[in-house]
Amino acid sequence: MLSDIYLEKPIVIWIFLVGNLLLLPIVYFITRTIGKKKRLFDERHKEIMNQAKAKSWNITFFVLFFAYIVMMLFNYYYLHLIVMSIVFQLHCGSFMVASVYFRSKVE
Repeated sequence: MLSDIYLEKPIVIWIFLVGNLLLLPIVYFITRTIGKKKRLFDERHKEIMNQAKAKSWNITFFVLFFAYIVMMLFNYYYLHLIVMSIVFQLHCGSFMVASVYFRSKVE
């Protein structure tokens, strides 16, 4: 059930997870502080991000729909992990493309 790396050295995984959980808020607050000083989070930024998120979720809906069909047709052992990883990557990619698209329309 668990991976071999976790069974051999569980402390390594826990150090990685705890380190990431401690580093994430630090990076978030530094980014927000710098962004507020440079006025990066104004109304225009919020509107662009809202449009990009909406378009990204529309794309993700159809990707999830087709992924569900594929997972029902082919019942492999690790298929669900692979398909959901691909869906997540497509969602992040579509958000990135939509952000760039809507940013270029504004400027």
